Amino acid sequence: MRKPNIWLDFPIHPEALRMLQEGAEVSGPFSKLDVPEAWSALAEADGAVISSRPKCNGAWMDRAPRIRVLARSGIGYDNVEVGAATARGICVVNTPEAPTESTAEQAITFILMLARRVKESDRALSEGRWLSRPELEGTEVLGKTLGVIGLGRIGGRVSEVFSRGLRMRVISYDPYIPDDRFPAKGAEKVSSLNELLRQADFVTIHCPATAETRGMANRDFFAGMKRGSFFVNTARGAVVVEADLFQALKSGHLSAAALDVFEEEPTPSDNPLLRLPNVVLSPHSASNSVEGNWRMHTGAVTEVLETLRNRRPRWLVNPEVWEHRRS
Repeated sequence: MRKPNIWLDFPIHPEALRMLQEGAEVSGPFSKLDVPEAWSALAEADGAVISSRPKCNGAWMDRAPRIRVLARSGIGYDNVEVGAATARGICVVNTPEAPTESTAEQAITFILMLARRVKESDRALSEGRWLSRPELEGTEVLGKTLGVIGLGRIGGRVSEVFSRGLRMRVISYDPYIPDDRFPAKGAEKVSSLNELLRQADFVTIHCPATAETRGMANRDFFAGMKRGSFFVNTARGAVVVEADLFQALKSGHLSAAALDVFEEEPTPSDNPLLRLPNVVLSPHSASNSVEGNWRMHTGAVTEVLETLRNRRPRWLVNPEVWEHRRS
């Protein structure tokens, strides 16, 4: 019996690759996507394990007429047109639990870096400048208010750490989860986004990029935050209007910000946010840990192989496709 062929656009963890090679032939990884070799391999693929790079719309899927399952390594799948996949009988799967701890730890690190002005301290010393204590005075998080937008897996973990470990007051806005989750994660529920912004000293975003959330963090959003407060985004770049964030920082309304994700990725080298001394940045790498990669990659491979063996995968994004999936 012919082994299925799996297309990769990025290198996966060695253990995940071994798992995949035991049950399938592997094409890739392809560092360049819009080249004949990548398209030719895609045309022969029965499944794909992808990062956030490929724009998997209907036209992309039509160049993969044999694909039965499309696995997104990680939780977000906004680069996949799920409706187009469903219409073509393609199962879309992800690994929603895998990046939780790594991404939460990055958000926690960002918040503490902003509070204690670690980037500014490091830069000054690296440039041979020993700044006075008043020039680098930071703030403690103890007793401050943290606003968590989205109390899912990652937001819930961030809330647990800050409320129970660092004794912050945590408030959260998330209209899609049950009320009993808020106290379980150490958070108080607020009834509106504006109420959260009005009260929070630190705001951290943990929601997906959807029609409802795209561009949510705009000029009005930042104007609604407390003067001198801090902003963190480790969710999706599309949630933030970067020009509006830049103005809020330049004007001094916000003290500082930290971003792992951007409107355009890779972000252009002339992005003005890259030049601000009070902005901490990382290149969409919050989930990039040894443990997180192992969970994401082995999880994605498991979901692909289960689907190709006609076993319903655990994390099927479009469950309605199962009864009319490609065979």
